[in-house]
Amino acid sequence: MTNKRNLIIIAAAIVAIAFAFMSYNTGNKKKDFLDSGVLGYLGMTEEEFQEGFNELREFMLSPDNQAKFEKESLRSYAKEHRRNFHFYNSLMALMMDLKAGKLDEIILPESVGLYLLSRNSFYRDVQSIEVLESGICFGFREDNEELRQNFDKIINDMEADGTLEKLRNTYVSISARDPAPKRPHNFEAADTLKVVVTGDMPPIDMFAGDGKPTGYNTAILAEIGKRLEKNIVFVNTDAGGRAAALSSGRADVVFWYRVTQSKIEGPDPLDEFFKDAPNGVILSRPYYSWGREIVIRMKD
Repeated sequence: MTNKRNLIIIAAAIVAIAFAFMSYNTGNKKKDFLDSGVLGYLGMTEEEFQEGFNELREFMLSPDNQAKFEKESLRSYAKEHRRNFHFYNSLMALMMDLKAGKLDEIILPESVGLYLLSRNSFYRDVQSIEVLESGICFGFREDNEELRQNFDKIINDMEADGTLEKLRNTYVSISARDPAPKRPHNFEAADTLKVVVTGDMPPIDMFAGDGKPTGYNTAILAEIGKRLEKNIVFVNTDAGGRAAALSSGRADVVFWYRVTQSKIEGPDPLDEFFKDAPNGVILSRPYYSWGREIVIRMKD
């Protein structure tokens, strides 16, 4: 009887060890694809972005191009894994899904990624990748060419007189405390420009503790409104609703993300990967640019 009981215990132990071993291997099995979260502020759909990245990956990893891109950080990033990209209309949703384990990583503009890393100890910076020079600009309806030209002139003037650099140094910073918001001037009996803000790109586009827009974008707009002698009114919406707010007339101006220079010389299909504005939207020249994206994962 005792021997039989011992055999049962040993068999049960073997089954338990085998199950634990199988569970360990399953839990640690290298994924074929990583789920990557991206803010949907590009002028393309999630499907277009996925297709473009897949083509770019195949192009960079092809035998004919391996040597050419051997030192590129994007190549090592693309070689590491295949990826399923998921677009998000809000930074909060993107961060929550990363923390919940629904995403393996999130990809953000350099200044945004560094800002988050400086304030959230549960993130870790995995990689900084360089693929293209990107920037923030203003978007307008295509029938509002005159307003676009006025903005371009003022952006040029602000660059020439040092205002852009001064505002960048003040607001695009990774300091312990955010700078005081710069509010637009109020002109009596002047025309009003309605501008979309999302709060999804701190420290560029963000909200203060009181819920009011702040950051580099609002500082830029306050200066543009003063030079145009127009009143600026902010309209809150998420990143995915900007083009609709513009086309419907709910807003006159939106902040937009655009590619200013591709660092990859590739086949024509890759041009779609760098598409930056939807139909019906015209863009100003950029007033802030960066050359790297930050890839963030949760701490182990």
